[in-house]
Amino acid sequence: MKALRRTALVLVCAAAPAAAQSPAWTVSGATAATLGVDARLVYRASVPPGAKLAPDALASAATNFAVVKVAPLPDGSWAWTVLPLNVGRLSFVARWILDGKSVAAPPAALEVAGPALPKDADIDDIKGPLAARRALWPWALAALLALGAWAL
Repeated sequence: MKALRRTALVLVCAAAPAAAQSPAWTVSGATAATLGVDARLVYRASVPPGAKLAPDALASAATNFAVVKVAPLPDGSWAWTVLPLNVGRLSFVARWILDGKSVAAPPAALEVAGPALPKDADIDDIKGPLAARRALWPWALAALLALGAWAL
């Protein structure tokens, strides 16, 4: 009986660090993007058997990116569609919930460029305000009052 308890204790102690480890990640997808155009990143995580992993899109949104969509793929990976909101070399960090605890995947680096503009593109001139049409109701009222005064 003591040997059985000791064996159970050893198994529990050995299993605890394995469950506490964070998953190993592979990230693929876009490395370059354009400001305001969706980019797709694919995350694959290796988690211990029986562990529950779910994306946390709300916690992943930051000032440089907006999360548009997160969808599971048939091969077990997850496709994240993100919208770049800034230009330059930016890092996107996907946040996940693993067995009730928040974990972060390694950052995915994206080189975000501004939108391509034609060579001769320029800002259009601002046009002045249009003149308002004169109101006719004061003239119609004056005519009615004059007609009423003449009738009396």
